[in-house]
Amino acid sequence: MNRFAGPPLGGLLAGATLAGALGTSAAGYLLAAVALALVAGSFRPVRSGASTTLRRDMVDGVRYLVSQRLLRTLALLTGTANMGEIAMLTVLPVIAIEPGPMGLPEAGYGLLLAAPAVGAFGGSLTVAAIERRLGRATALRSAVLAIFLMTGLPALTTSGWVVGAGFVVTGVSTIVWNVIVVSLRQRVSPDHLLARVNAGYRLLAWDPCHLGRCWAGSSGSCSGCGRCSPSPPAASSSPSP
Repeated sequence: MNRFAGPPLGGLLAGATLAGALGTSAAGYLLAAVALALVAGSFRPVRSGASTTLRRDMVDGVRYLVSQRLLRTLALLTGTANMGEIAMLTVLPVIAIEPGPMGLPEAGYGLLLAAPAVGAFGGSLTVAAIERRLGRATALRSAVLAIFLMTGLPALTTSGWVVGAGFVVTGVSTIVWNVIVVSLRQRVSPDHLLARVNAGYRLLAWDPCHLGRCWAGSSGSCSGCGRCSPSPPAASSSPSP
């Protein structure tokens, strides 16, 4: 729901008043924090066996992740895709929002960012059928290829409709990738290391996003682009779990 309603609403608010857009976002985070504080119950994990340190837990998870060729490869592919996606989203406002060549208003740009959510919804309904029809390996290869191709689409056309359609394809591909990879990761990882392996995987998957922002910012400065977007994770459709 946040990806359906958030980008168009953010575009409308930014078009009306930037302070209103930022204030609404801050109020949303504050409301979420209050709701989280009101959740009742005890959620402290119960550890079985000898106690260890946080550092040792982290090292064990990363060591297992690095030792597994399949998980390591998937994590590096996810990180590379995230880096490219965030780099594209960082410079996308320069191209998409008028007076950029795509010529979209702020609300139209918000709708463009909502396009991956449309694809993700459709992908969530079809991912099981896609995996059965193509097989796990072919489905993953097809998904990551589509993500990389669609990431470069704004460099090839200034049509908002074509880019939006590409973003829908990206949303489908992202869900296919995420569902298959996360399910596979949970089956491969030992139960007692599952959370630690997930944390290590996310480190490799998310940290390249910062490199993508730096890459896009430096490239934009060199090419004369005067404004870029911080590209929040909510706007990203690349594989991230």
